[in-house]
Amino acid sequence: MAEIKDKIPPIATGKGRIYFYRDNNMVGAAVQPNIRVNEEVVGSSKPGGFFFVDRQPGNYTVATSTEVTRSTHVALEAGKKKYIKTSISMGLFVGHVTPNEITEAQGELDLNGLAYTGDPTLLLAPNQTPIQSKAIASAELIVNTQQASRMPVAPQAEMPAPSTVATLTPLDAAPRSEPAPPPVVSYSIKDRKLGTWSYEAEQFANSKGCKSGSSGAWLIGKADYVEHYQVACIDGNKFTAVCDQVACQAG
Repeated sequence: MAEIKDKIPPIATGKGRIYFYRDNNMVGAAVQPNIRVNEEVVGSSKPGGFFFVDRQPGNYTVATSTEVTRSTHVALEAGKKKYIKTSISMGLFVGHVTPNEITEAQGELDLNGLAYTGDPTLLLAPNQTPIQSKAIASAELIVNTQQASRMPVAPQAEMPAPSTVATLTPLDAAPRSEPAPPPVVSYSIKDRKLGTWSYEAEQFANSKGCKSGSSGAWLIGKADYVEHYQVACIDGNKFTAVCDQVACQAG
């Protein structure tokens, strides 16, 4: 947060501010549900990230949903800040992300070291405050309008009529060849690899309607703490899943 602290604007007049954040724990990193305030999506729960919204004073419900919905209630006052921390826990197929209100003192400490993941247009330009920004924009609009109204309009010279009409002859276009389709890569049984969570990925695919029979879930990619799997469904379709040590979700 330190690198953008000077870019965070003051709370809008007559409103309060709610900060949302999630600590930089990579457990369950693939699970990033939307955060809703009174059913309005305002952002998402991302590991190591934070953002904020300004709202009128009142009571608000903050909720997140994966396979279950978790919520908390916030009473917002004008000029005040509230801090909502989202935390992940184990679920049946997908991790559960739960919002909880944190004290202002603890919230300020927790934001240190986190990255801003909200709307960049809410941040201030360097060395500029919201009041300066609005004043400059208004002044420029007035000056431009005044200058435009004072500028003389030069008479337009009459263009002579063309003596001949030029015709364009299309070039003989060479026939275009369609790009060759990408090669189809088939994998034999010996090329297939099982991952750490192949069993969980196959069970998750079955729960989503992809009946795998005995084909299993095969590892097709891996990055940091996350593994990507593909399951061949008996109806001919393919299902991809992203899994970590907390849960799997559709890829």
